[in-house]
Amino acid sequence: MYRVLIFISLFVFSAVSNAAVSETGVITKLTVETGGIVSVWVDGNDDLSECPGGSRWTIQSSDALFNEKLALLIASASQKKAVNLYHTTGCGTWDSNNIYYVSVDY
Repeated sequence: MYRVLIFISLFVFSAVSNAAVSETGVITKLTVETGGIVSVWVDGNDDLSECPGGSRWTIQSSDALFNEKLALLIASASQKKAVNLYHTTGCGTWDSNNIYYVSVDY
């Protein structure tokens, strides 16, 4: 029984330590910056983040899905559709949230 409790405790701790951050809202600012970095801000309220950059979200041109993510961001911004930005772990450029994936409800 003691081993089962330890296993469950470790599982719960692991799930909490890998918690994700997401933010949903309409894009208020989209900036293409030096070094192949695109920064995004939305008008939503994000979950608590370990990244001190606050509500800044970034993608780098080295990202395998950079073009696809950027296309969806531009399409959403031009139509003023809300986007859901999702971040897993690790901070991006300027201590921002790395955009792991983007989704839009149509």
